[in-house]
Amino acid sequence: MPGILMPANYHPPTPAPGPATIREVKSSLLDKPDHAFDCELVAVETTVGAAAAIILYRMPRAITIFGIDMPEGSFTLGYFWQDRPYNVYHWLDPDEYTLAYYANIADRTAITTTTIAWRDLVVDVLVRPNGTVEVLDEDELPADLPPPVARRIDYARAALVDGAAALAAEIERASQAWLAARR
Repeated sequence: MPGILMPANYHPPTPAPGPATIREVKSSLLDKPDHAFDCELVAVETTVGAAAAIILYRMPRAITIFGIDMPEGSFTLGYFWQDRPYNVYHWLDPDEYTLAYYANIADRTAITTTTIAWRDLVVDVLVRPNGTVEVLDEDELPADLPPPVARRIDYARAALVDGAAALAAEIERASQAWLAARR
């Protein structure tokens, strides 16, 4: 499924100079309230149609998500694209080792220098460091999905599952490059 995974010539947006904040606002396909998170802006590109951003969120406490222990000091690098049907969170422990890659199937992604807004389409794909891929939350999808939304979910799910190894490798390279540059 060319075009929705990172192409060979993909380069992450240019890192932001100095610490800046950006607000991530997640709405839901389901009738759930919006969630907002204040994050550190790592990089942003606001070109119309190709906007992309990378953000850093530090976990406020130790948590376990989908059986993955995220100790105190863990953080996530969030990758967002306006022209892709998903976003990816790269979960890392305090020593900067990968815990997992967590992709949200999404739409309505809008990126500015101050805000990332997106709509969660319920289905998620979790890729563990050993390559195991899990599709999550499909049972939560409403039966009466509009056909365009159902097609987007099906397309993104298939692409994420089929391209999980390539996507994880590309995210890992981008994250490690940023981590190395800030040391």
